[in-house]
Parts: sequence; structure tokens; C-alpha cells
Amino acid sequence: MQRLLSGTLHAFALTLLLPLLPSTAYASANDPGAITEGSMRALRDDGAPIPLPLEHTDVQAEISGFVSRVQVVQTFHNPFQERIEAIYVLPLPDKGAVDSMTMEVGQRTVRGVIKNREEARQLYEAAKNSGRTAALLDQERPNIFTQSVANILPGERITVTLTYVAPLEYDHGQYTFNFPMVVGPRYIPGTPLGGQSQGTGTHADTDRVPDASRIFPPLLPEGTRSGHDISLTVKLDAGVPIQKMECVSHDVEIIRSGTRRAEVRLKPSDAIPNKDFILRYDVAGDQLEAGILTHKDERGGFFTLMLQPQADFRTSEITPKEMFFVIDQSCSQSGLPMEKQKGIIYEALDHMNPGDTFNIVSFNSGVNFFAPKALANTPENVARARRFVDGLQANGGTEMLQGVLACLDAERDPQRLRMVLFLSDGYVGNDEEIIHAVEQHIGNARMFTYGVGASVNHYLLDRMAEVGRGDYQYARPDEDTKQSVARFYDRISKPYLVDIELDYGDLGVEEVYPKRVRDLFASQPIILTGHYGAGGHGKFTLKGRIAGKPYVEEIEVDLPKAAQPENEALASMFGRAKIEHLAGLQHGGEKPEIVKAITDTALRFRLMSAYTSFVAIDDVVRTGQGAPISVQQPVPTPEGTRYEAFAATGPRRAAAHGAAWSGVAASASVPAPTVAMPPPPPVPSRNARAPARMIAAEAKEVDLPAKDVALDVDEQKEAKPAEERKRDSDVKKVRALRLQVRELIIRGPMTRAAAQRQLQQALEQVAHRLAGRFEATGDLTLSLTIGADGTVTAIAVIHDGLHVADLTTELRAVLKTIRFAANPSGSVVTVRISAG
Repeated sequence: MQRLLSGTLHAFALTLLLPLLPSTAYASANDPGAITEGSMRALRDDGAPIPLPLEHTDVQAEISGFVSRVQVVQTFHNPFQERIEAIYVLPLPDKGAVDSMTMEVGQRTVRGVIKNREEARQLYEAAKNSGRTAALLDQERPNIFTQSVANILPGERITVTLTYVAPLEYDHGQYTFNFPMVVGPRYIPGTPLGGQSQGTGTHADTDRVPDASRIFPPLLPEGTRSGHDISLTVKLDAGVPIQKMECVSHDVEIIRSGTRRAEVRLKPSDAIPNKDFILRYDVAGDQLEAGILTHKDERGGFFTLMLQPQADFRTSEITPKEMFFVIDQSCSQSGLPMEKQKGIIYEALDHMNPGDTFNIVSFNSGVNFFAPKALANTPENVARARRFVDGLQANGGTEMLQGVLACLDAERDPQRLRMVLFLSDGYVGNDEEIIHAVEQHIGNARMFTYGVGASVNHYLLDRMAEVGRGDYQYARPDEDTKQSVARFYDRISKPYLVDIELDYGDLGVEEVYPKRVRDLFASQPIILTGHYGAGGHGKFTLKGRIAGKPYVEEIEVDLPKAAQPENEALASMFGRAKIEHLAGLQHGGEKPEIVKAITDTALRFRLMSAYTSFVAIDDVVRTGQGAPISVQQPVPTPEGTRYEAFAATGPRRAAAHGAAWSGVAASASVPAPTVAMPPPPPVPSRNARAPARMIAAEAKEVDLPAKDVALDVDEQKEAKPAEERKRDSDVKKVRALRLQVRELIIRGPMTRAAAQRQLQQALEQVAHRLAGRFEATGDLTLSLTIGADGTVTAIAVIHDGLHVADLTTELRAVLKTIRFAANPSGSVVTVRISAG
């Protein structure tokens, strides 16, 4: 914010900058003088209320078949005595192709143009400073956008209209239309960068999320509203008879017109934008027939094909599975979401097959394991697991990356296929880092994500499942648990179509996305979006394998040869699919050639992307030069979450903590996790860090060998020096033992160079003393807790791949003698040691 509002509005300007100042700046819902419905207000010096800039959002959706076209109209109002710039962080569907923006100023309508992101920003800033009204739309994530509107004059209303096209989700005969209404607060890992932040949000940019200030808008205090409300209408033509229709999230009016058409309207009594709008409807028949939509213009031909293989998915011989249930116990899950997650785990435990093994991982600021390795599915172990889940409480940060690594890097049973059920709301800022970790560590496992909440992070959870070769599903905390868990087991207990290939014959198909069709589970369709040249009548051939046997299916299609103006939105859907594919090639960090390809594609199809933005500029100079007052629109916390879970540090720039709610985790009233994983080391990336292959383990209510339990050093049996050990005279000398530090993670102020040097010296000492006694090959992962005086106070064996007990004992004895540099807060060092 460049300057304060003049005259009587100073207090309001401060309120916008620091939205969690004492409540005198707001009208509480319990205040007798408050606006009805608990509307938030700023106060003039004379006590008169002032609403905030975003006044109303109107959503108009049209659904035809399996494609939706949605128009979002935002009305901004300036209630101040000076011109303002309104800034609003809003969500849109992650698979939506945003292809239009217009701005209405008085009687004038200004059409937005798509530009390179930096060029669009420059044009917008120049217009803002020259006295012209302008609007700018930036993409921060595929599902998070920033809308800026400059030079709204006192008392004026300006509307900005966005349009996007997106496919509907389809599963087991049911379509789902989802419209997100609020950006949930994100946990921001990493160290604050310092200096000028990129955006106007309330969290500092960090080394792991360098755009944190652009994705973390200020939060409305509990019991208040911004005055912003929403209206929504869905007009539906399903193309086939609709069997059942329901809105599971909102109070709506449903008007049926015949068997296949309907109109759904949001009732005014449920107009607070704090949760996803979810409309579901069933269509006649259990099997989905192939459906194709086409369009052709000067850019070529485009098609979207939706088909469901007509395979007989009969249950076959059940493959033994190693089930990993991962539960998010961070503070954002406090209340009903945590209880919902526990219910899902209880239900999942009851559905396991007799030959399955299982483990449970919970994560918040650290990672906890129910057991150091997967246990047999016995009544005793399940009872212990239930008690473990019973004791979980929502607190601390959301170090989701550690949860991902824990479930994927834990030692695997070669006789079983690991299946991961990963529960979370996805409220983190390091999306790309986590997706990249799943890509790199998934191996032959399968990851199924389960979004629990009223407004979850669809982009992250969808992509985790896609690159994890699994599937995703969502449930509000008030939805039935049994049905959704049964659906998960229905997927993994049946054979599915793998090694999928498509042959497009001689129809001139040039590009099709996704490039690689993921494994297909029962009752799921394949959705393909493609570009073609010549066209004509022919066949697409689908090939794959089910339960090891070949599967082939032919689909007749007609791709128009002449221009076809209908279904113009298909070009946008193709462009969006291509951008998504290209973006997936750089989860591990930006690549200049990929950035260029994304930018070129987005400009060609007039689409939003990470590197392109829409900008609309009015030609009329309407006010004096200079920047207007910037006003950031606060957002409500999502329904079902607790404001206090985010308020501790979230609405301030967390320079001291570098995490949105790390202050909550550090509170003395919140128990710290038993074993915590330090954050991973950095790698170059736009907003990501590379994961390290480290896990932490905790034993609870199971009998374990001593080497698997973290012990205080004082309680450990002292290991005798090697010289004092009795040596067998017939021990055959072997090659020299070689030990080295392979990976190192530090949590705390200790420097990496010093830790690396001291640890390597200790390893050389052990190798010298034990030369000729062992021939060891493998990895050993240890966690060392360093006290404030620099001494090692505890050592935990996280993973023992050496399987040489004497060597491990010797290592622990030597490592406990290391004296690191003293520091007031101590540190935790996790080190992977390689032998051989």
C-alpha cells in the first residue's frame, strides 16, 4: 500500500493492511450495532460502516454433455473518498481453461487481451499510474488467481467478467460439477527471503515458496463477513435422462425440464462464499457410451472424446497388498475434518483383505509412524491401530512433503503391492515440490488421494494421484464415509486396464492429451482432447491389458473435414490440456524451452497460464496520475475449519517462523510430535524444493527389537572400543570398510558444512577401527538429536539396510561422542550413511 487514505479513513487503511488488529476495527456478529448477517465493516471516525470493495460475484454455468462453460462476474465497488485499486485472490477449477476477460466501466466494455505475464503487468502498471482504469488477471497456481482492478473512482462500480470451460468429473455413473468459492489458507514452508514481497498477501515469500505473498490473502476474523456474497445458476442439458440430482454443499432450488434438462439456483440464504459448490447427478445406465464433440476453424480441428471401456471387470485373484494410510493431523484439520479423517481410517482398516499388511503415517510439523514396518492384518494389530488413530490431535504445520516421503520411501515388501490412501485438505503452498516428490518416489506403488474438507486444494491432490498412478476422490466432512471407502476398495480390488495405447488410424490426428493415459479403474472413463488436420470417418483403437490379458476395443468416430463453428470451447480445452502436459515436464524446476512452449501455446489459444495474463485497459484518462490506494480483499476461512488454527501467525508476515501456522505448532500447549523430520534441502525450482529420501519412525504398542526404537544416549549400553573386543583369530580379513555420508538433513541453526565434516570424520574413525572385520553393503539412516550445548542427546535408527548389528552399535557409540557447535535451540540431524 503506497499511502494511507486521507482524512477520516486512516483507521480503515490500517485495518486492510493488518486484518487481525483488535476487533474495534470490525463489526462482530455479536455486536448490537453490527450489520445484519454478521457483515464485516470498517469504521469511519464517526462510527459509520464502510463495506469492502468486492461487492458481489455472479456465476452462470451451462453444462452440455460432459463439458461446462462458466461465466464469473465480479462487481467491485469503491465506498471511499479516493480512488482505489482492488486486489482479490480467487479460486477457479484447476482443469478450467480461462479464455476470456472483459471489464465494464460505465457504459464502456473493454475486452481483455492475453499477453506475456511481465508485459501484461507493465501495461497494467502504466495504465494505473496514468489515471486509466485497468484490470489484470494473473495465475498463481492452476487453481489460484489474482484479480486486480485499478482506478475505481469514489462511489463507482466496475464489473469484471471471466469465462472458462472445463470437463465434468465422471465416476460410477455420476457426474460432478464443482465450483470453488474460496482460497483456503496455505501452510508455507521454508525460510523467509526478506526484502520486497512479490504480492500483497499476509505471508512472507520463502525460499521454498517464493510467491507465498501472492497465494495467502488476509483472513476475515471469526464472526465477521466482508459483505461479499455470491449467486450461482447452473443450466444443464445432460444429453441423456437424469436419474438423480443433488447439491451436497448448498441449499438450492432445482427446476426440472423434461428428463434430461434442469436448472439449479443457489438460494440467497446460502450465499456466503466459503465452500465449494458441488452438484452431482446420475444418468441412466451403468455404462457410459462413447461421446465425441468436435470443432474446426482456421487453427485446425479439435475433438474431445469420452469413453468407458466395455470390459468385464470381474473380481479376480486378489493380489496381496501393503496398505499405507496417511493422515494429515495439521491444525487446518482441527474439528470436524479430523474426525472425518479418523472415520475414514477406521472404515478402511475394516475393509482390508486377510492377506494384507498395513501401516499408518500421520504428519504435521513432523512425521509419526504407527509401526516401523507394515504389520499383519490381525485383530490385535487393528485394535492397536485404532488406538493410535484415536490419540491423534490436529496441531502444528503441514509438512506434507515429509508425509509423502514417509509412505513412499519406507522399506517395501517385494511380495506385496503398496497402496497408499493419502488424506488431506492440501492446504500447502509448495504444490510443485510435492508433486515432483511423488513422481520421483512412486516406483511401482499406487497413490490414492482423498480430499477432506469444504474447499480442498484440487490441483495438488489431483496431480498427486495422477503421477502416483492412482485415483482421487473428495468428500465434505458431512458426507457418508462408508460409501466413499467402499469405492476406494472397489477400485483396488478389481483388475484394471493398464499399458493403455490408442491408435488413431488415418484420420490425421496430430496431438492428443494426455500423452500417456494413466491406469484405468472400474467404472471410470477415458477423456481425450486432441487436434487433427484432415479428418474424416474412421476408427480409434483402444488397446491395453486387464489382469495380464490383452484388451482391444474399436470406436467409430467422425472428424469433420469442413469448418465447424459449433463447440468452439474445444480449442480452449485442447490448449489447456497441452499446457498442463508441458507444465508437468518441469515439476522439478523451470526449463527455458518448456516455459517458451507453454507461453506460445497460451498466447495462441488466448489462455491463462503461469506465464500469461489477461489485461484490460480503458482508453479514457479518468483521474490524475500516480498510484491509487491498494485495497486487498480479505477472504473467509473455509467452512468447517477453525479461524484460530490459522490466526496465530497466518495473517502476519511470518518472518520469524517461515510457516503460516508454525506458531501454533510451537505453542507450549500443543504436544510436539514424537519424531520430527527436518525440512528437505533446496534445489533450483520456480517454487519448489527437491525432496530428500528420509523418513522417521515411531513404535507404538507393538513389540519391536531395540534397534528400531529411539533411545536416550544415557540409557544405551556403552559399546566397548574395538581394541578391547575379543577377536577371533580365524576372522578372515576382507576389503577395507568404506563408510560415507550420502544424504544429510538438518533442522535447526547448525551449518551443513560443519555437520558434514564432523560426521565424515566420525565415519572414517569407525571404518579404520573395524577394517577387516566387516564386509557391509547398504544404507543406514540415523536421526541425531543435538542439545543446546552441542552434545548428542539421542540417536534413533530409522532404517537399517546394513543388517550388521555390531557395526550399527559401533557407529552409535562413536556418533554420540561428537561435539557439535553449541546453539540455544538445538538441532536434529538426519543422516543416511552408505557402506560399500
